[in-house]
Amino acid sequence: MGWRSANPSTHTRTLHEKRDALPSAWTKQSRAPRDAILPVRIGLKQRNLEHGDRFLHDISDPDSPNFGKHWTGEQVANMFAPHPETSDATLDWLHSSGIDRARVKHSHGCNWVEFSASVSELEDLLQTKYYHYKHETGGSRIACDKYGLPHEVREHVDFIMPTIQLDSLKPVAQKLPKMMTEVSPKTGSLDNLDMCRILITINCLRAIYKIPVAKFKHESNRLGIAEWSDYLYLPDLQVFLQRWTSPKITSEVVVDFISIDGGKHSNLTVAKASQVIESALDFQTAYSIIHSQSTRLCQIGDSVNVDSVGTFNIFLDALVNHAPIHTSSLSPIF
Repeated sequence: MGWRSANPSTHTRTLHEKRDALPSAWTKQSRAPRDAILPVRIGLKQRNLEHGDRFLHDISDPDSPNFGKHWTGEQVANMFAPHPETSDATLDWLHSSGIDRARVKHSHGCNWVEFSASVSELEDLLQTKYYHYKHETGGSRIACDKYGLPHEVREHVDFIMPTIQLDSLKPVAQKLPKMMTEVSPKTGSLDNLDMCRILITINCLRAIYKIPVAKFKHESNRLGIAEWSDYLYLPDLQVFLQRWTSPKITSEVVVDFISIDGGKHSNLTVAKASQVIESALDFQTAYSIIHSQSTRLCQIGDSVNVDSVGTFNIFLDALVNHAPIHTSSLSPIF
């Protein structure tokens, strides 16, 4: 399928992606304002993805001569980086379509081309129309139903965001889920596995997954946990570990803090706004199970980009970035 732009300077477009049906929770609304600015990411086709499982087994198999020889972020980026021709063809297309090269940058892994553009520019670039889509929770997104690319560019591009993606992204300003009930464990119930059908405790998880109580500590062993648009309020975690885990953890809680894309520490104002639910659950569970091993919080910032270009992309890009990332220790601050 192909169609030609009304602009004679653009090439004939070939359909690249089309949504077969609108997800049931979403409703199509009015056209998006043409002057609205969107963060755009073009996912370039990468090399060697078909060998990924072999590479993983090579460093994971105890019988392999490369066992334990984990790759650096730079090695990962170089192995899977798109062919230079892929990047050049995409950049040439953007430039010839009016997107100045000074506006465009590559991700650290070289697999994403990034720039900001107005809805008007994107509609001309992709020969599509952008609309508001409303989620049943009240949140909304800007997206399109289909889009096209020039034939000579299409072979180099996996997909573009934001375009047809709805079901895999959170609606902006979604409502927080209501708590169904409040459960307060009775004395002794933390060790009672009969309670697991009603209340999941740390000991329930240990029993289900056959995890023994940790007895040893290795200084270089840390569990990293990433959080997006949700924040860890350390004073709450300290109270949980002293009262509700088994065995109780009474020592001071210290979490290594890594800021990615402007990720910030939590504070009491954020905690009162209930932006701490998922982070609390993650760290209550992880810290209790692996104590006294260390934990590391990778806090991703820039909620606009998180909502627009996918939950994990910013985090994954940081993993292959061999430039320094801001790291500090996180201790209770009330």
